[in-house]
Amino acid sequence: PEPTTGGVLPTISLYSPCLWNNYGKAAKNWAPSAKWSWKKTLPGEMEVLVLQHPHERPLHILNVSGSTKQHRGQIFKAVTRNIFPNFGELNEETYGWYQAQHS
Repeated sequence: PEPTTGGVLPTISLYSPCLWNNYGKAAKNWAPSAKWSWKKTLPGEMEVLVLQHPHERPLHILNVSGSTKQHRGQIFKAVTRNIFPNFGELNEETYGWYQAQHS
């Protein structure tokens, strides 16, 4: 099961046989911006990167059967394109987080 996030943080999950270097780097660099997880899958299974905002459907950002460096390099673009939810409540808790993502 996906880890749950409180408040406004999205969940970013990687399903693959190995932890991608770029995914690990992104998780380390952007740790405060999301909840990051990795689920080990069997070799040959589809490798999937999923971003989910609270109260929204998961976004399957990357589905590949055998990742390449090019696919793995798409993490930055995909996450930055989708870091904001389609709809998000603006309140004392969320305002600072949205502002930090925008800068």
